[in-house]
Amino acid sequence: NAVSVSGDTLAVGAYAEESAASSVNGEQENNDAIGSGAVYVFRRTDSDWTQEAYVKPSNTGAGDYFGWSVALADDTLVVGAVREDSNS
Repeated sequence: NAVSVSGDTLAVGAYAEESAASSVNGEQENNDAIGSGAVYVFRRTDSDWTQEAYVKPSNTGAGDYFGWSVALADDTLVVGAVREDSNS
């Protein structure tokens, strides 16, 4: 849904992703949080793109839509979670 590029780094928002993982590089195979969302970060080396990170919030919740929007500038990644409604 959302893509941002800065130099050789690409961030792709996947707001409908379903993993209940939290933080960076957690378990991607867990599908216990429908619509929680995630961001995939890729790095380009020459003509090859390699996944560098799998990003989830620290307070993952179903229906948060983390990754609805993304912005990447140098070493800074900003991620929108349009339906996040916790007190965290």
